[in-house]
Amino acid sequence: PHCPHCYTAPPPGAHAGSTGGRMACRDCAHAGCSLATGVRGGSLAVAKCACGGDLKLRRTPAAKFVLGCTSQQCGSAAWFPSAVASARVLEDSDCPQCSAPGAPVRRLKLKLPSAKVPPGTDLNP
Repeated sequence: PHCPHCYTAPPPGAHAGSTGGRMACRDCAHAGCSLATGVRGGSLAVAKCACGGDLKLRRTPAAKFVLGCTSQQCGSAAWFPSAVASARVLEDSDCPQCSAPGAPVRRLKLKLPSAKVPPGTDLNP
């Protein structure tokens, strides 16, 4: 399935890994398109799954975020709370505590409405 809006002319900055001028809605991160379910940095693996597949960040059509395995034999997924307003993979920010040589674990940036954050929480650790 290819995005009807982006089939022949993907918007600048929205191309998330497809080739040949064709883009599936799951790869498109265009903020102005209601069909786009990709996220910024979503083409990057956040980490390796135990099965050997890649864990990648996706946005569902219902605007919920999930970290899911790309392997068809694996169903591993971590769903984020519905309060998460936006999420993206930080491309050049590997976690120093979780990463191992040859196996980076990338950090995520999540945005929550201020009313959903507990008082006293440090938002810039």
